[in-house]
Amino acid sequence: MKIGFIGAGNAGVSLGRFFNEKGLDVSGYYSKSLGSAKIAGNATSSKAYCNLEKLVEESDAIVVSVPDDSISNISKMISRTGKVTKDMLLIHLSGAMDSGVFSQFEKTGCGCYSLHPVMSFPDKNASTLAIEKAWFTYEGNEKNLDALEEIISSACIKARKIKKSDKILYHAGACILSNYLVTLLYFGLEPLKAIGWDESIAKDVFMPLVDASLANFKEKGSHALSGPIARGDSSTLKKHIKALGSVDQNLLELYKVLGLMTVSMKHENSIDKKSNEDILKIFRGDYI
Repeated sequence: MKIGFIGAGNAGVSLGRFFNEKGLDVSGYYSKSLGSAKIAGNATSSKAYCNLEKLVEESDAIVVSVPDDSISNISKMISRTGKVTKDMLLIHLSGAMDSGVFSQFEKTGCGCYSLHPVMSFPDKNASTLAIEKAWFTYEGNEKNLDALEEIISSACIKARKIKKSDKILYHAGACILSNYLVTLLYFGLEPLKAIGWDESIAKDVFMPLVDASLANFKEKGSHALSGPIARGDSSTLKKHIKALGSVDQNLLELYKVLGLMTVSMKHENSIDKKSNEDILKIFRGDYI
């Protein structure tokens, strides 16, 4: 099966290199920049196409690797080539969009799918090991599904099938766990900067704690929770709120929201009811 790529960005080139290393046949790349397509072709021992129709004609599967807001337009461009057949696969890599973006191909009868890598691609050189460690999710129609799953199997990809209707909530979860974790770490350094620490020093001191928290959560889930909320230490929480209020009001509001969410977590060794109520009052501002 020949796999063609539309889009020569970080994800498309990294995945093409990975497929090539796994022995899959990458036909080549089409991109709005022929120069980018040539670089991608060189990286994957494949061709650079200046004509989309030719790429579609010479491929059995098309992977659309472009920003989400461009997928619909690319789908229309593919349709206008008139080269899509019932035995082909159309695949996009978006986490938020589902396979319905290819709805105009329903009459053609080809396989339409989303295949989302649960990882980030900071450049075009994601290692084989990094992609092997990552999970992928996929969904789409049943037509030619066995061919998509054969690609997944041949590439030794860890994959989980999900429902089309679940994609947006799935992607929201991915954003919280990845993007907003970065946000949390960034703002977590603000109190340390306020007392005069350089960011590099703060990272050196606290990243081992962050790493340990992630490792504990992986093993124990919410039972890994420690700190003043877990032990019902309302006195310390009041001091935190007073100190943060003098640094940044937005940071204080973030602390309160996270505090309320933390109190709502259920775990076996929960604090007593009165301590729980006292802490809720602190985060809601109902204390003197």
